[in-house]
Amino acid sequence: WKADIYAMVDSNAIELGTITDNYIINGYLVNQGNTYINANDVSNQTIPALNVKRGTEKQQYNNTTLYVFEPNIPISLYKLSGQDTENVTIEYLESDETVTTSATTTINLSRFKNLETYTIELDEETMRDSHYVDLTFSFGTLRYNVINPPYSQAECNRIYWYNSYGWVSFFDFVGDKREERKTTTETYNKSLLDYYKNDKQEQETVYFRENDITVSLTSHIISMDGVYNLYDLHNSYKAWVNINGVDYYIIVTQLTIDEPSDNVYTATIKYKYSLLDSFA
Repeated sequence: WKADIYAMVDSNAIELGTITDNYIINGYLVNQGNTYINANDVSNQTIPALNVKRGTEKQQYNNTTLYVFEPNIPISLYKLSGQDTENVTIEYLESDETVTTSATTTINLSRFKNLETYTIELDEETMRDSHYVDLTFSFGTLRYNVINPPYSQAECNRIYWYNSYGWVSFFDFVGDKREERKTTTETYNKSLLDYYKNDKQEQETVYFRENDITVSLTSHIISMDGVYNLYDLHNSYKAWVNINGVDYYIIVTQLTIDEPSDNVYTATIKYKYSLLDSFA
């Protein structure tokens, strides 16, 4: 969108300037998050569209613990005006934070958007032998805890959503998955005038049916600092899953946090699909 800005001075309209190349984003307000992102914060470096400052103070950019199972990480970046690339260092670390392998990659930033999502591909074999993956950008380092054994052979269900800072976040669920299907059916009674001639005996016939699918996903064991990312998901207006290369939008209806022992948590979300399973 574009805005032409004027001021009224002595009953005269004085043009102050024009703001161009602005975009509407999907952000929203959450407790303990910034009320807005200041353009001055992007004056010297890119910054991530991630609300990850809540949690125990850490050396990394994110105080919120982030997790990854799939060998790729989508990252949304606010970029400098005119910036074309962003260099990223990928480090794979053991549990004692020893770096075992490192690599560098260059993100080609969008020429037309100051906010866009990019995907960083990881080496899956190296990742499976690692405890952490660190991504170092110009703004700092994002640390991801790798979800590994006993979950390394688990089915992963990744949820994406537009987060409170305006763009894409994700969470990899590797615990239980359950589906509950409920059907609403309307019927009518057909005439029985052909009863003696029709060899197919019926009276009540389906006029309309609607299938409502509720999916429950449970996380692996996470820390309290890892719960905050799910609070963001619970507040989101737009979330989706990708099945066979197709994005299916979902509506998150419930988030439950359990503490099976002290400072150990699991999270369960429930959602339904935006698109009906069947429709006429």
